[in-house]
Amino acid sequence: MKNLWFLRHGETDENLKHVYFGRRDPPLNSHGIHQMEVLRSAVEKISFDAVYSSPLKRCVESAKILVPEQHIHLHEGLLEMDFGAWEGCHYEECLQEYPEEFLLWSTDYKTHGPPGGENFMSFWQRVQSFIEEVDQKEDANILVIAHEGVLKLLTSLLLTRGDSLFWHLQFIRGTYSLLKEEQGHYVLATLNRGGKE
Repeated sequence: MKNLWFLRHGETDENLKHVYFGRRDPPLNSHGIHQMEVLRSAVEKISFDAVYSSPLKRCVESAKILVPEQHIHLHEGLLEMDFGAWEGCHYEECLQEYPEEFLLWSTDYKTHGPPGGENFMSFWQRVQSFIEEVDQKEDANILVIAHEGVLKLLTSLLLTRGDSLFWHLQFIRGTYSLLKEEQGHYVLATLNRGGKE
């Protein structure tokens, strides 16, 4: 049996601004560090066979707080979506400065992406590459530290083989979630447990 433990990175100052930021690379803020320290006490008794993280600072810092003694595998498939020219902008700014592009993205996000950024299907292919790597592993406890968009798509793909759950999931910073592989399929056993916002 395979257990996938999903954790969203701790808070950053960019989170508080409510802007698009996928590839911007801010560190954890003091509250984000505290979130991970609290969460560490909830997961410290779990023996992880492998730890995977997005290469971005907010995830790597979270991983080092959570499992300081373990090797962390950085995986490009766990990077958040690239918002291109919209990185660091509030959606109202994007709507004002890129009205046509924003309308296209809003009505057909799967094939249209932000200017200079990534569309949803490219994002899907990257996330799928991570699933294919993890599928090669035998029974294991695997810790995954990533971004909310990545965790939502990972969960939807593992549960339904599609993206139908993407808009119906939320991963709260400072908590963990658990997907268990049972008899060839995954079950969402735990969602947003063990820490606090």
